[in-house]
Amino acid sequence: SGKKLAGFTREQVMEGADLATRTYSKGGFDLDSSEAQLMTEYAENGWSVKPFFSKREHSGLFLSKIDPVTKKAQIKIVYHGTDKGYHWATNLNAAKKDASWLPSEYEGAPVYAHAGFVNGVDASWDVLNTYVVSELYNCYQKGIRRDDVSFEVVGHSMGAANATLAAMRLIQGELHIKNTNVSVMTFESPRVFNPAGAHAYEALLGERTLRVGNKHDIVTHVGP
Repeated sequence: SGKKLAGFTREQVMEGADLATRTYSKGGFDLDSSEAQLMTEYAENGWSVKPFFSKREHSGLFLSKIDPVTKKAQIKIVYHGTDKGYHWATNLNAAKKDASWLPSEYEGAPVYAHAGFVNGVDASWDVLNTYVVSELYNCYQKGIRRDDVSFEVVGHSMGAANATLAAMRLIQGELHIKNTNVSVMTFESPRVFNPAGAHAYEALLGERTLRVGNKHDIVTHVGP
């Protein structure tokens, strides 16, 4: 129909949902057959695809593609959701936590996020950060400006919460990506922030975030 939601077309939303569904793994560092097939499909269409990891497990997929004609590049970061027993410890660790890459306050009120999800993003960030820096340098070598690299961060369930925080870290953290270059698509996300944190996120990325959820799903009401 041509209509967009938070900057996404219907086709992009369907693609995001497919990515979020197929990024789940067997466990540990192993990929399941659906994820391996996804990597093959995207590679055949010119994407570089590789998993990123914490010290404990595979956390999601990093996809990148350069268009040499338009001199633009795309990066997709996709987090998997809860698929192992110990993930519930992450989900239930809903204590409020700050981080150096979160705003310290919003309109005078302190900003906090769900501790389990902050820890989850931190756990794989070193690998993810290395991938992003490497891809930005690759773009620079090919004459693509930093402002012409777009980021799309996607996740389902626990992965949706991680995607939300990772997008904020791309902007507020050491990489200093412009917020206008970052978009977020989440499916069935738990709550991530306290009220001040939610307002800070909305100011930064609200217009570029699409949240898909079921109001009857208890997961979407859990959080700090």
